[in-house]
Parts: sequence; C-alpha cells; structure tokens
Amino acid sequence: MQKVVLAALAGVFFLLPLEAQTKADSTDPLKNMINSPSADSWTGYGATFALHDDPAVQAGKAMRVTVAKKGVNPYDSAAWDPIVKPVSKGDVILVAYWARAEEPPAGSETVSVPNVTVGLSKAPYTAFGEGPVSITRKWTMYYASGVADADYKAGKLVVNVQLGSDVQVVDLGPVFVLDFGPDYDRTKLPHNK
Repeated sequence: MQKVVLAALAGVFFLLPLEAQTKADSTDPLKNMINSPSADSWTGYGATFALHDDPAVQAGKAMRVTVAKKGVNPYDSAAWDPIVKPVSKGDVILVAYWARAEEPPAGSETVSVPNVTVGLSKAPYTAFGEGPVSITRKWTMYYASGVADADYKAGKLVVNVQLGSDVQVVDLGPVFVLDFGPDYDRTKLPHNK
C-alpha cells in the first residue's frame, strides 16, 4: 500500500510548480500528507456508499456515492475523509482527489460540486477552503485549498465534498491532503481548470 501511496503522491508533486516541490518535503511526500489516502476511507451522510474495483483510477478502487434525493442544501449529502494529523493556524492545506461522474443529474453531462472544504467533523462544522468544481465522466484529479483558521488536534478535521445539489452518482478515488505549513503562496498550488 505504501508504494501505491508514494507513486500517487509523486504524481501530485509532479503537478506542483518547482517552488512548491522544494518548500514541501518532496524527498518524502508522506511527511506532508495529513490523511490516509485511499478510496475506502471515504464515508459520509445523505447518500449510499459502496466500494468497488475500478482499474481506471489510481490504486484500482473507487467509492461510489449515490445521492437518491436532492437536498434542500448542497451539504445535505456529502462525502468526507478524516484528517489524522494536527493542523496549525496559518497552515496552507491542499486537497487533491480523484473523481468522476458515474450518473450526472438528468439533462447534464457533469456533476456540480458547490463546495469542497476542510472543516470540523462535529458541530459547529466550521470550515476553511473551498474548491467548487464540475466533475466530468472521465477520471480527473480535482483540487481545493485553504488556510487553517485555528489550531486543530489530530482527528478533529475532515475533507468534505458536498454532493446534495441534485440526484446523481459520483465515483471518488483516493484523496490526498497535504500541509505546506504557514505563509505558503496558494497561487503556486494546482487549481481546477
């Protein structure tokens, strides 16, 4: 598993500009990672979750998230992945995750994700960062980034992908959450196209 993680992280680091690669620990990307990056770590609410094999995505597994009822709010259905390490106020966080639209909403070719955040796993659910995106039918790596607004102990934060904006089915692959420390220029990080 560690070889798969290292290969995947090497791909994420390759997409970063040279400055980002040198400020982060590119010799051991695992030192920057603050979650456990695998498709089976996704969970959530307001939808059904089913892990399945998919050789087209990195590591060969995907979590299928089926939203059967449109929510009143986009966050009424969401997938989340726990952050297992502490985060300090001012740290720049990058979320890089694989996703594809299995069944977009009727009349659409994409799944709209209004918000991807890093936030508290319990009330009051405050969050930082965002990365709205339209997910296509092709496996693609998408990004979100933000700056920690406070100090957080290990296990207090999650990556949250809001999916309740419509009836839809999304496949989520591995998610990588990297901490670049304080004062890092977010414009140097990869962004959704």
